[in-house]
Amino acid sequence: MDDLPQIQFHLDRGIVEWRWSGHVTLEGMQTAVLQAAEDPSWDARFDHLVVFSADADVSGLQLPDISTTDANLRRWQSSEKKMARVLSATVFERGLAGGLQELWQRMAAGGAFREIRLFDNREDALAWLATQT
Repeated sequence: MDDLPQIQFHLDRGIVEWRWSGHVTLEGMQTAVLQAAEDPSWDARFDHLVVFSADADVSGLQLPDISTTDANLRRWQSSEKKMARVLSATVFERGLAGGLQELWQRMAAGGAFREIRLFDNREDALAWLATQT
């Protein structure tokens, strides 16, 4: 069974936050985005803050999964008009490892997000999102 994230809307900042812990899968990520979009607080212009807590297991996510998610988001954007090209900040609380930085940057190139940045902590991610508005 997939672990789904906590979802929080920061209405004053125009940000939706997904906080992941436990096992993270492609299906769980897609479900979490759809759940957020169905919430009455959802605004297609909200920037995204994705936090993988120290106990989040992302080892099963591969580049094809990320590419598939990006393709699905782009298709959803064009058909449903539920999400604009927004900023996305990703935090790995236990630090960035391996090729995750490159993996996420490749997802940003011509994809669903205007720009993607990775951070070691939530405060830096929120500061970056604040400077981009």
